Amino acid sequence: MNIKKYKEQLLNSAMFNLSLSSKELFHSNFIAFLINSDISVLDYLFDDFIDIKWEKEIKVEREKDNFDLLIYDKENCLIIENKVKSLPYIPQLLEYQKKAENKFKNFNKKYILMTIYEPSELMFQEKGEWIVLNYKEILKRLKKYSEVLEISYLKEIVLDYINFMEILVGLFNELKINEDQSIYIDKHVLNDLKELRIHDLFYKSRFETLKADLITRINNDYEGKYKVVEFNKWDSLTKNEIAVDNNFTRGTGLFELKVPINTLNKNNKSVIGLQLQDHTFKLLIQSTNKKTITAIAEKLNSNNIWFDFSLLDKVCEATYNQRKDYCSYNSKEGLFLYKHKKIKDISKSKIIDLFMEYLKYILDNEDIITEVFLDM
Repeated sequence: MNIKKYKEQLLNSAMFNLSLSSKELFHSNFIAFLINSDISVLDYLFDDFIDIKWEKEIKVEREKDNFDLLIYDKENCLIIENKVKSLPYIPQLLEYQKKAENKFKNFNKKYILMTIYEPSELMFQEKGEWIVLNYKEILKRLKKYSEVLEISYLKEIVLDYINFMEILVGLFNELKINEDQSIYIDKHVLNDLKELRIHDLFYKSRFETLKADLITRINNDYEGKYKVVEFNKWDSLTKNEIAVDNNFTRGTGLFELKVPINTLNKNNKSVIGLQLQDHTFKLLIQSTNKKTITAIAEKLNSNNIWFDFSLLDKVCEATYNQRKDYCSYNSKEGLFLYKHKKIKDISKSKIIDLFMEYLKYILDNEDIITEVFLDM
């Protein structure tokens, strides 16, 4: 993978350098600037999707009530959610739609999701009334709009934006991987991304894609028996829920899976699961009961119930260099205990298969695992 050509072009783009201060808000600001400069741009961007006849006077608001972009007149309202550096989060979209229904009750409302991802990559099972418009299509529409503009500062700005975004979308597509490719990239490529200050975009998109693939596998393999929850509030999980989440922390991406343990005590919340943070693969337990969690971990480990890396060792090379019995992370919600191994390399399909194997093991041995927690 060679991204040098993208790197040089982006570093020489004034528009790209200006965008770094706010990688998503910048794009919403730019669309707002265009609309305020020339309302006809709305027809080029959205007309065949939304069928709105706008009044001459419209209002454009940014980052108000958590909406990225609001465009409205006395009768119509267009709500835009802009996702450049991350995958859209369905519960968030549905929450925004509900909020808009209350705020603009008597308006003709339309919802546009602008995203750098192709619609086929989003794997939406439900998206409410949101219309998906990816940036590849947006740039085509902006090109048509630029062709009707007379030579002016506005035209120059639009063309500069199109050029910058075509490079960024090209780079984004270059970084995509298929099922058999490694989830990691060459350190030289990573250094280039860091120099561009967009390595966070790479990590977020890569690990969000893993999360989306894992959710799809769980839903397909278990045919809706378990509800997949896409958030990290592990202490609010209930029976038959599985939490799958991703994040960007300490300069790297992670994704994780957690299954609740039925402790029969609403004040004692516990989960068991696994996490991949960059090259670090973790088997974990987490509990609000900080007094007993270490004893639980030791019993799970000594009885060969948990903290067994044999499934990992079958699929890839991994090294164990943990100095303590358990690594831990303490928070006000509870204590996170884990053992880990360092993965040298693994493909996209194999890491998803591995997570599914560990999930199957947890669910098949749920009674045995629960008993250990209850005994403590």
